[in-house]
Amino acid sequence: MKTVAFILGTRPEIIKLAPLILMLERTKVLTPAVIFTGQHQTMARQAFDTFGITPRIDLSIARSNQSQTTFLGSLLQTLEPTLEQLRPLGIVVQGDTTTAFGGAIAGFQLKIPCAHVEAGLRTYDTDSPFPEEMNRTLLAHLAQYHFCPTPNAKSNLQRQGVTKNVYVTGSLVVDAARLIEQRVFTEKSSLDPLVRELKPETRNYILVTAHRLENFDQGLKNLCSVLTRLTEAHPDLEVVFPVHPNPNIRDLISRELKRRDRIHILPALDYASFITLLKHCRFVISDSGGVQEEAPIFKKRVFIARRSTERQESIEKDLAELTPLDNPDRLFEKLSEELKNPSSAGFPDKSPYGDGTAAKQIAYILGKEWS
Repeated sequence: MKTVAFILGTRPEIIKLAPLILMLERTKVLTPAVIFTGQHQTMARQAFDTFGITPRIDLSIARSNQSQTTFLGSLLQTLEPTLEQLRPLGIVVQGDTTTAFGGAIAGFQLKIPCAHVEAGLRTYDTDSPFPEEMNRTLLAHLAQYHFCPTPNAKSNLQRQGVTKNVYVTGSLVVDAARLIEQRVFTEKSSLDPLVRELKPETRNYILVTAHRLENFDQGLKNLCSVLTRLTEAHPDLEVVFPVHPNPNIRDLISRELKRRDRIHILPALDYASFITLLKHCRFVISDSGGVQEEAPIFKKRVFIARRSTERQESIEKDLAELTPLDNPDRLFEKLSEELKNPSSAGFPDKSPYGDGTAAKQIAYILGKEWS
């Protein structure tokens, strides 16, 4: 069989690779074999269920409060015999996680060609995001095929000396969001009961997510302070905050925002429910990379809770703004101004991150190279 191993372990990896996996299953040019590392657990299972994907191999090697170094060591030890038994034609990894980095290392050591999806993103700051910036920089030299979401990403690879088998395809997250939007709003897919109860289409709210290591503790406390001030200053405004299941994040957010009127703290949501919230919100505050690509699809401005971003297209086109959490007064002022003078009217019709055909393009190239 012409098997291709998809090595993934986090919710964003599953969401972004799902359209490609489903495309290959449908076209049958190559057979995708999903290897799940378990870097995320509950959130990953939600994503698999959303897209109807079942891993062929479930490693589930992650442990509670495990360091990234320990996880990487366990991953490499486990992947080698797994790949030797599976004997795939190639490996596909996505993004900049420890799972993606480990998958590329294993492929390199076993001389199995690796395709890197979402290649070329850079902040040129190894501490932001950490450790993702270093993961993806090193991954560029381990992979043999590079699928870039934008021309800027391709240029970043060229600066690094990576010029062979580099393709600009757009981002798979556009494919994923459009697919889920169709299911939710055309096929009436079920949503999380908490989201159905909120009736987001009837509310005036902003959407918030936060999970980055660099924002732990004081950054998150500053964010909670700003959200409280914002709802106090705008009596008609609500906040919807799906909280990452990491206990370090969940406990802090719950403690800082408990019993706050008009601030809705939700557990981690399935992708369909999150896209529904994104579609109906006023704007987004987030430190997520994926949200920066999803928001322009629905013409939502993003206030990026980081000091740098690898998605400069949003900044260049004034679709997003860097608002790090170390300056809560500035963040409060920016959000208040956006509430008074919304900027979404100037959004382009086409997202800078693609047109929803990335899965088709990547499947065609892999089929030509590996079949």
